[in-house]
Amino acid sequence: MDGYKYFLTTIIVDDHSRATWIYLLKTKSEVLTIFHDFIQQVENQYKVKVKAVRSDNAPELRFTSLYQRKGIMAFHSCPETPEQNSVVERKHQHILNVARALMFQSQVPLFLWGECVLTAVFLINRTPSQLLSNKTPYEILSGTAPQYGQLRTFGCLCYSSTSPKQRHKFQPRSKACIFLGYSSGYKGYKLMDLESNAIFISRNVVFLEEVFPLAGTKKSADSLKLCTPLVLVPSGIQQQSSFSSLSSQISDLPPQISSQRVRKPPAHLSDYHCNITQSNHKYPISSTISYSKISPSHMCYINNITKIPIPTNFAEAQGTKEWCEAVDVEIGAMESTNTWEITTLPKGKKAVGCK
Repeated sequence: MDGYKYFLTTIIVDDHSRATWIYLLKTKSEVLTIFHDFIQQVENQYKVKVKAVRSDNAPELRFTSLYQRKGIMAFHSCPETPEQNSVVERKHQHILNVARALMFQSQVPLFLWGECVLTAVFLINRTPSQLLSNKTPYEILSGTAPQYGQLRTFGCLCYSSTSPKQRHKFQPRSKACIFLGYSSGYKGYKLMDLESNAIFISRNVVFLEEVFPLAGTKKSADSLKLCTPLVLVPSGIQQQSSFSSLSSQISDLPPQISSQRVRKPPAHLSDYHCNITQSNHKYPISSTISYSKISPSHMCYINNITKIPIPTNFAEAQGTKEWCEAVDVEIGAMESTNTWEITTLPKGKKAVGCK
């Protein structure tokens, strides 16, 4: 949209943090100044010196004078062997995969490819990596964990507050936009107005992250100016915002109709019953099950098995006739088969049985 045709990917070559910086270029010659500024930024922000740079054989990446002046070692991959520069090549592939996924989901037009790439790098730097012991490149580089509360769905519908100084009392208090990512150096979101096609930054935004106004349509830069979101806003959506009211475009939309389908419990629940049927239960299980399909013999077994309580200690078992009889039968079986298990008791202790 701004005339960019290329992007330059720069990675720390010592493989320590795998952090990624990306720059959009209008011409390849801009890399001469951008890379020099990047070296200065690293030295100033992180208090370190760049000692080596690895790149391919692109002529625009041969900074011979810069390397000599800074004392930087230059390493180049052999012709037609991109595997020697595998870290950058794989990172380039990763960036494009994420950027394509963002574009396919949101269906933004192709001229916004730069915003997709910038957002992809922003997300990759904040994604945990198994190579970094499940830490993020951002955390390794800055020493602080990233904050995920600001993340929003790329290309979704959102409403940004209009400026109080540029509106009168009868103008809408918000305007429909699409979310285009995050801008470096700002505590706000990058948005594009669906009416004027202008890109701006705002922090007073309400997001509808499940709505993509451009999904299913192919818009060009000219036709996008006439695009208005034809969506139904769910009536139950609650968003936090620093401004009190939304645009009348939201309030005038009809509420979403709820489903009237009759819900029935699964058929297999009719074979079970719950003894706890308290009146304060909203959906008691006893109202959905029955014993109608249980055979008479199985019914007798269920009723008899609960007559004898299960003892929890030896005193209860010794005082229960049925459990003593079961022990006597077990001992008789061992006597008849001459199979005994000898247990060594502590000194002064005596075995106590039911027999």
